[in-house]
Amino acid sequence: MPDPEKKPGQVRFATAKDLPRVLEIENLSFRDPWIYQSFKEALKDLFIVYDVDGEVVGFLIACCRETATKSTILKVAVFPDHRGRGIATTLLAAVVEELKPTSVEEVELIVDVDRPGAIRLYERAGFKIDRVVDMDYDNSEESFYIMTMRLKS
Repeated sequence: MPDPEKKPGQVRFATAKDLPRVLEIENLSFRDPWIYQSFKEALKDLFIVYDVDGEVVGFLIACCRETATKSTILKVAVFPDHRGRGIATTLLAAVVEELKPTSVEEVELIVDVDRPGAIRLYERAGFKIDRVVDMDYDNSEESFYIMTMRLKS
């Protein structure tokens, strides 16, 4: 029996009219959010949204070029009231399906080591921790995982 809390939605490519809602989700999800212009520029990349009844509740942006063999997932975010409903998993699966017929052989992403929920999500989606990157800036140290998924052998 379907879960009444899980509303069916659709994954589709983002448009400029989606950007105000995407910015709202961004600001609720990240300490250092992107600005409007960054999202506007990202529309030329693989930018998909999860839409429930005409309202964007999640998004994913991946950067890839037709001649590239690697794609990078830059952003994945879901509106707080809709988290835990499989939306991020659906977005990840959709981007992988979009990339499979291309020349892309590997997808990578960067995640803060202090985000265990996100790390579990990516591992369940098929990503593996490839390496740790330690960064020191503004007198603070942060560590990130580079996680990768092979699409082709």
